[in-house]
Amino acid sequence: MTNAARLRNGLRFLFSFEGPVGGRSYLLTGCLLMLLKYAIDFTIVKSASGHSLTPLGFLVPLIGEHIRHVQDQSSALIALAFSGVFFLWIAVALTSRRALELGVSPVIAATLLLPLINLAVMVTLGLSSSPSSAPNRRPPSALEATEEADESLRPRFGRAILSGLVVECALYSLLAIGAGRLGAALFFFTPFAAGAVAGKLAFERRKRSFWQALRLAFLVNLAGVGMFLLLGLDGVLCLTIGMLITTPITLLGTVIGMLITNDAVITKKSYLASAILLPLFVLNDELRDDTHEYVVLSSIEIAAQPEDIWPNLIEFGELGPPDHWIFDLGIAWPHRARIEGRGVGAVRYCEFSTGPFVEPIHTWDEPYVLGFDVSSQPPPMTETTPWTIHPVHLDGYIESVRGELRVVRLDDQRCRLEGRTWYRVDMWPTSLFRALAEFSIHRVHERVLKHIQTRTERS
Repeated sequence: MTNAARLRNGLRFLFSFEGPVGGRSYLLTGCLLMLLKYAIDFTIVKSASGHSLTPLGFLVPLIGEHIRHVQDQSSALIALAFSGVFFLWIAVALTSRRALELGVSPVIAATLLLPLINLAVMVTLGLSSSPSSAPNRRPPSALEATEEADESLRPRFGRAILSGLVVECALYSLLAIGAGRLGAALFFFTPFAAGAVAGKLAFERRKRSFWQALRLAFLVNLAGVGMFLLLGLDGVLCLTIGMLITTPITLLGTVIGMLITNDAVITKKSYLASAILLPLFVLNDELRDDTHEYVVLSSIEIAAQPEDIWPNLIEFGELGPPDHWIFDLGIAWPHRARIEGRGVGAVRYCEFSTGPFVEPIHTWDEPYVLGFDVSSQPPPMTETTPWTIHPVHLDGYIESVRGELRVVRLDDQRCRLEGRTWYRVDMWPTSLFRALAEFSIHRVHERVLKHIQTRTERS
């Protein structure tokens, strides 16, 4: 066998949903992949922050060690997210095939996102032997034909998409509106379950291919975007971001649905597994640390002395129209600030396009430091939608906690003005939403700092 053939077989073994996976191969491959992912995540965290990612922090992401170390590095957060998606696909492919080899529902692959439970499931699947009644059991290929079919898939796709929408709507109502949790249960389990239901209904006893699965997953998500937009549940920007997150997960679910189409016993086990998995995902979201504060720092140099900067720092007039594309998409932008009183106890009002931030002053070190808490804040954005709506994610899921403006004297002619915002994120995947939040906060900082720089240097 040539090296090229070995490479193709190796990639097919890792990424494909076809063929059996033995227990020894599953355990050995899983351990090697975990070591490789740990090495990659360790390198990302180390290079971005100088901190070392501990094995415990890697195995139990609930303690947030990945995210906590990578403070102000959006590129590192995005790299961690891509690393997670890449290895998740391989893990789901191997686990679903190993599960079918043992006569277990491939839906159990969803446990890979549940800390510690995933390790127990992996060890159990690896050490278990195939049933004696079927020693040579081979999982059916999700990508091979089980029956030649000339009729169009369109009617089946229609029913499958409608069923996927029902799953999405039901779980969104339960998790987001009812429980108020925007976590892994909503952003992973929901599209995974919708894809699995759609995949089973669309491809039962029909020819299947990866591209058909990809098309179905995309259509399920696109229909979901249309439904949520028409019902006034969310706006264009957030639904587009959500679709980018959920389409790969829906595709995983669709392929899992393909795997269970022709086995009634596995189908029943899949329904039972789904009923057990949902509360486990909800519990995982409840245990996730959403109290940690992150900080965004932006700075600018001003050709002036601290005494000249201070009056423009504590309050300022109109900033003019927004000057960055992100504000055109609906992200809230600041347009003026005023203050009532002087010294500690005064209240500063930073007025945004969606309303005012109310900021009681707790540090007044004139002319160097102005520190304040955030006692109330407006919605972080205005959704683009035909209706007047207020989606659930606008209420406290990305929350500013406090802020600080600090003047650092560089020499007799120049100072550095630093702006800091401390905030919390109560949404999953945290790395992605942190990257989005920090990009937006930096743009807000830049707008305010440049305005202070211009007013000060002109005066």
